[in-house]
Amino acid sequence: MAIVEFINQPNRSHTGMNRVLNYVINPDKTSDELVSGIGINPKNAYQEMVTLKQLMGKTDRRLWYHFVQSFAPHDNVTPEMAHQIALETAEYFKDQYQIVIATHIDKAHIHTHFVLNTVNIETGRKYTQNNAQRLEIQALSDSICAKHGLSVLSQWQREKRTYKKPGQYRSERTGHSWKAELKNTIDKCLIISSSRNEFIENMRAYGYSVDWSDTRKNITFTTPNGKKCRDKTLGEPEIYNKQYFEMVFEQNARQRQYGTFGHQQAETLLHILSGTYDHDGTIPVEDGFMQGDGIDFHGLSEIEIEIILARQRTEKLIKQARIAANQSKQEQAIVQQAMQCRLELLEQLIQILISRNYENENTFDEEDELEF
Repeated sequence: MAIVEFINQPNRSHTGMNRVLNYVINPDKTSDELVSGIGINPKNAYQEMVTLKQLMGKTDRRLWYHFVQSFAPHDNVTPEMAHQIALETAEYFKDQYQIVIATHIDKAHIHTHFVLNTVNIETGRKYTQNNAQRLEIQALSDSICAKHGLSVLSQWQREKRTYKKPGQYRSERTGHSWKAELKNTIDKCLIISSSRNEFIENMRAYGYSVDWSDTRKNITFTTPNGKKCRDKTLGEPEIYNKQYFEMVFEQNARQRQYGTFGHQQAETLLHILSGTYDHDGTIPVEDGFMQGDGIDFHGLSEIEIEIILARQRTEKLIKQARIAANQSKQEQAIVQQAMQCRLELLEQLIQILISRNYENENTFDEEDELEF
């Protein structure tokens, strides 16, 4: 699972742009193999970006965009895979803009920084972004993650984790805002929790206690330092409330249920590919090990259903390939065994011919039968 977040920071200063570029390619945070550039040399990025701006007469106002692609710890992403996913995500801009891409490995979670020059290489027009475009980039990131076998964001997570408000990024990095840290921890735990109890346990692992009672309207969080905060005071009340939390748990539970596929889903796949699932959204089940079981598509988005079907088709292809490989090995073994028998038969025949000194090779007595 990869979360794409755009950092809303002051971006009209050439000094600031140079500082951001130096930060993302800092060798203490990344390595040469994990730094790339699209339409630009990362090691000379600042000068090349400034030169393009001067050529196009666009040296003022918004100079760059900075966004980060972070991966969930349970995905176990390697730095190389994270960087490859970042390069594929950057294809959204279709080589129209200069972009520096650097994957950082200095933290517990792997993440990639993107710094985008706002000036179009071909037209000189400046790139302006809105929320719809941010959601498109997140959706592209999700599709790429799915292709690499990683989990993806639910619709709620996609809409929630695309933009950071002014000051939030800096306060989270420096620890100046305990509420920002609390929200960040809640977000992390929401993503990996599929029930209320699991969420509470995950929060406890970070040192937070959660008072969630059915008799009270709000959830109360207590920080490791003893500060208390209700969900409604965290900002974005439409997000930080019981109803949304429960919805996220349900989506996460559904994703876990269909996130991995084994032998049991092979028969279900046959129903899917043959189009024999019922109109009520479930796949009919025949007698056998699938008895009483079926996949419920109700409440799933189109992309979630597509991911489920794609993974199942992949499982079928892998299974067929393994069967074919085994059959090929068996056939080869049979041929080799037959050849060996023929050689042994020929040797026995030669020995008989020599020992009996037959003049006519086609004449045999019954007692000269060959043993197989």
